[in-house]
Amino acid sequence: MAKSALNNTGPLEVKSQHGGVPVLMYHGIAGPGTGPIPNAERKYWIPVSQLTAQLEKIVSGGYLVAPLCHLWWLKNFPQRPLALTFDDGHASDYTVAYPLLQEFGFRADFFINTASVGTTGYLTWNQIREMHKGRMSIQSHGHEHVDLSRLSPTALSKQLEHSKKSIEDQIGRAVEFLSVPFGLVSTRVITEALAQGYRAVCTSRPWPAQMGETEISRMAIHRRMSSRRFESLLAGSFWPYATACLRQAMLYLPKQVLLRHKPAALTVQVSGEAQ
Repeated sequence: MAKSALNNTGPLEVKSQHGGVPVLMYHGIAGPGTGPIPNAERKYWIPVSQLTAQLEKIVSGGYLVAPLCHLWWLKNFPQRPLALTFDDGHASDYTVAYPLLQEFGFRADFFINTASVGTTGYLTWNQIREMHKGRMSIQSHGHEHVDLSRLSPTALSKQLEHSKKSIEDQIGRAVEFLSVPFGLVSTRVITEALAQGYRAVCTSRPWPAQMGETEISRMAIHRRMSSRRFESLLAGSFWPYATACLRQAMLYLPKQVLLRHKPAALTVQVSGEAQ
């Protein structure tokens, strides 16, 4: 199996051709033993064969894969920088994704909800510590998987503080990045995250990320994404990102209406302390 270009890369001095870094966002990886997947989440779960094929394309394309904590500091990017992120802390992160990433020699960022740790279908602290020792980056997805943008100031502060501290206590390393559940980010969430010591907030805005900024855009990888579209995303081609942004813009107002009046229709959970 070919290894990551990170292992054979020279000085990181060539600027990215597309002016940003593709940051890919995965959720569940369906493999042997992952169990039934809720219908509402199916499009976010990709089969292990699809993830394997995508990692092979990353290798063949000569991309340099590194965790956000490395790329965020760079002023000059390698020619083909790339970050892989996994949200929600599903058990498949350990049983399926982690061994595959190790096989390819890739490192990734795993964003976990600390309230879910140890519950059915999610990572345990032992697994998280093992992944950390295996050079994976463990970051925060909040304490609970709720709409942070609608929490009271006190509840928001507790969610971000508890998650950050819990992870740091378990792995012995600073948590630097927050991934916002459901992609529901707001200025207030970003401000509070920075005040809590996070360096940046990862969003679901489908655009190449500008490293060093307080918001990190990411492109969600779906089950139905074609191989050709995936290759275009890696290359930083304009149209795949532009069409994704257009679709997101068209759905913005209907989504806001549902969020206010019927959040369950979007499978969005709202804490009892929401405003």
